[in-house]
Formats: sequence, structure tokens, C-alpha cells
Amino acid sequence: IQTKAFIAFMATRGQKARDIGFFARHLICVCQPRAVPAETLATPLSLLGLDRFTARCSELIDMPIGAELVIRLSPAAREVWVAFANEMETRRALGGDLHDVADAAAKLPNNAARMAAIFEYFEHRGLEISAATMRNAIEICRWHLAQFQAVFAEKPQPTVRDDATELFHFLIKQVAQCVAPTSYTRSVLQSNGPWCLRGAKGKARFDAAVEYLIERGLLIRRLDPVRFETPASYPYLGRDYRNNGRFPTMP
Repeated sequence: IQTKAFIAFMATRGQKARDIGFFARHLICVCQPRAVPAETLATPLSLLGLDRFTARCSELIDMPIGAELVIRLSPAAREVWVAFANEMETRRALGGDLHDVADAAAKLPNNAARMAAIFEYFEHRGLEISAATMRNAIEICRWHLAQFQAVFAEKPQPTVRDDATELFHFLIKQVAQCVAPTSYTRSVLQSNGPWCLRGAKGKARFDAAVEYLIERGLLIRRLDPVRFETPASYPYLGRDYRNNGRFPTMP
């Protein structure tokens, strides 16, 4: 699903979908768009095994409708699965590192068992899951759980210092690009500054960040009319950033 569509869905129905376990039943994957080098596109793809894969898919599709198979865990695979299930129970409990994604952690052992059954029958035509297949399925499920955490885990709230650092870096970049005025009205600084500090929602965070910079001599408040000025040190800080690509350390 496209990122914007997902964000819009989460804003309207996302919590309800999470509460009923809809997302926890899925294996989440966060796809990061990236450019593919031209030399990669020009490299011939290996089709080794494709014919075998296609033949196996066709074989499964052609199975009689209503055919039932029972795939069981071998004793060794059951030991691996039980250990994984117990681990998930412990880690999703209150105080555990998976507590904020406890819904997904609770469903993961069953997902791993289903995945192992698919792997075993597709690859080996076996009706008993081996310990090795169970471990492979668990490893893949762990990766998807980390992806679930990246999307749904509670994010730590930014501190005043975090917001002040964003504003400080914005001012340094303005100076480095030679577009910074020596003073800003409050509205201009907030509306053009970091996105997280803009608008009515960012007002309180913006005010706290400004006070943090003023207390440390990194911003000057003037009163007639009310405006904020950058100290004389900023041109030097901006020059260092332009030359080295590194922001100065904020006290």
C-alpha cells in the first residue's frame, strides 16, 4: 500500500483495525523506495530454478479441490516452536521490549507455524515439519516483527532540546546558504522553520525551543518590536557547516 494512503487510513480507521487484530495477523514490510543503479538493470538475471518453481506451483494448483493434508510438527520442530512461543510471551508482557507490539507478538508463533508448513510442503513435499524449516520460518517472522515495530511501536516524544536542535540547525543552514536575515518576527520564524514546530500544533514546542536557545545565547530576543536576532557568531558557524557539512555542537 502506498505510504500516503496508509497514513490516511491510520488517521481514520487505523486504531480500530489494530484493536481487532487486523494488522497483527499480517506480516508487515516497510518498503523504502530507492534508485536502482543502471549497471544493475543491465545485469542478466539468473533464472536458475524458475522452471522447477513454476512446475511446483502448477502441481499445487492442479490438486483436486477438497484434498486435505495434515502437516504436523516433528518432535524437534515442536521444541523449537514452543521455545519461540514462550519467548514471545515473556517479551510481550508488561515491561518487556515487545509490550507495545504485544498484539503482533502474540500472533507470531502461529504465523511461524503456518509459514513452516508452507515451506515444508512446497519445497520437500513433506507432511512433517523439520526443526530446520521451523527455524527458517521463525527467522523470517522475527524480521517482519521488527518491521511491525518500525510502523506501530510507540515513538518516544521529542524533548525540548530535540526541538531546539532542529531550530538551531535550521538557522545554521539559512546562514550557510546566505539567505538568513539578521532578525525574524515570531510568525516568520515559526512558519518557515522546522516542520515539527509549525502551525498551531507546533506552537508550544516552538516557544519552548526558542526559550531554550535564548537561555544559551543562541538566539536574542528584542522587544520593540518583538523579534528574534541571531548572534554575531552565526556567520562563522554557517561557514563551518558549509565547508565541512557538520553542525556545531549545541550546548
